[in-house]
Amino acid sequence: MIATPEKALCDLIIHTPNLNLRFKKEILTYLEEFLRFDMDAFYQMDYRIFEQCAEVGKKKATFKKIVKILKP
Repeated sequence: MIATPEKALCDLIIHTPNLNLRFKKEILTYLEEFLRFDMDAFYQMDYRIFEQCAEVGKKKATFKKIVKILKP
């Protein structure tokens, strides 16, 4: 099976040591400048997958902030 882009991003955030993204600006800078993420693609992501990651994974605050950024 192939991971969805949302799940792959969740895994990357969870498994990157010392990564603590607490603010919207930090998250967007991380995605755009460090990962060179396609931000148009980011804004099209399904926020519900990040909600699920927040429920079961580490770094819940980061995922909750991502949900706030993406949720309409």
